[in-house]
Amino acid sequence: MSIPIVCTSYPGLLSIFEVIKRECSPSIAERFLGKVIPDFTSMEPFAAPTGHMFTEDWLRPDGSRFNIEAFMQTGENTWTSREPRSSLHSTSESMLN
Repeated sequence: MSIPIVCTSYPGLLSIFEVIKRECSPSIAERFLGKVIPDFTSMEPFAAPTGHMFTEDWLRPDGSRFNIEAFMQTGENTWTSREPRSSLHSTSESMLN
C-alpha cells in the first residue's frame, strides 16, 4: 500500500518528507509518495484530466522515483530510480515542469 501526498509547493513536500524520514522506519517511509501540483488559488491552470497523476513519476522521501502505472503493469516494485540526495532537487524540479 502506498500513501500519496500532494502539495502545492516543492519546499512543503520536502518538509513533509523530512518528518517522515525522522519519524518512520525506512520500510514505512518508502510507502509514502509525493507530488507537487499548482495551488488551486493561483492563476496557473490545472493540467487536463488525462490520468497524468497515474502515469507520471512520484517522489519518495529517499529521493527515488516511483511510477504507479508501471507498478500496476508489472505487479512489482521494480520501477524505481535511486539517485544521490543532492540530485533530488533537480530531479523534482524537472518533474514539476
